[in-house]
Amino acid sequence: MSVNVIKKKNEINRAKQIVYNAQNDIEMFKKDIYYEVKKCYEDILTAQKQIISAKEKIESAQTTLETVARQYTN
Repeated sequence: MSVNVIKKKNEINRAKQIVYNAQNDIEMFKKDIYYEVKKCYEDILTAQKQIISAKEKIESAQTTLETVARQYTN
């Protein structure tokens, strides 16, 4: 039984390429996850600012309502 050296070398090269491709895929997935998490974090910060702004608008509207209500009840 003889070993076909060229065939084995090709198999090794293909296996190395598969490993290389898998490592690249892992790096791409890591980057994708990083940017998704970053975007979610930025979205949360934006939402927090919007909540603060909405609360301020509600407080202003409530004050205006109370002022107008006092004018009509007096």
